[in-house]
Amino acid sequence: SSGIAAIIISTIPLAVTIANFFYLKEKITYLNLVGIFISFAGITMIIIDKSFTVYASYLGVLFLTGAVVSATISGFILKKLTNYYSIPTIISYQNIFSSFLFVPFFIYYYPQIININFSFSYLFPLLSLAILASIVAFTFYTYGITKIGLTKTMVFTNLIPIFTTIIAYFYFKEIITIQKIFGIFIVITGLFLSQQKKSEFFLSKKS
Repeated sequence: SSGIAAIIISTIPLAVTIANFFYLKEKITYLNLVGIFISFAGITMIIIDKSFTVYASYLGVLFLTGAVVSATISGFILKKLTNYYSIPTIISYQNIFSSFLFVPFFIYYYPQIININFSFSYLFPLLSLAILASIVAFTFYTYGITKIGLTKTMVFTNLIPIFTTIIAYFYFKEIITIQKIFGIFIVITGLFLSQQKKSEFFLSKKS
């Protein structure tokens, strides 16, 4: 389900933090870790219903785990690339290569796309995805990595369910429950803690 997917995807910041600790030997404060776990708890409150019922297939969980691992690896690759290439260059090549990779699968699974008549009404959603999601969002994401690091940037992905909930309230007239409001507050609190630099306790990899 989309709820389970959101919960598993929200573990990406934690996976990146652990990998960052061992691979890049970056210092991590206890406060940062607490913030990440609190943020994850908030995501769970936003997604899961009052009965706390969770259903998921093992295959689906396996694929989502692969997505978490892939996101972690791609984050490290992106961080390395920012040392050698400009952000516009990285985004441009990323979109070009992604197009070649996705088009064959798109045509295979949606062959009916060839028979669809063109309409200008399709332009707005397509341009929105192309400009906002594929260019603007990834540009800010990459720029954030260069300024505050990979771990702290990844935590901001936990804001996605919050914006989804708020937009759904205004656009689709969905109801925001007290549980969701409390979950949003917890996510923001965790996000704030995860961005703190000062702490008396540091975790650093021992040589």
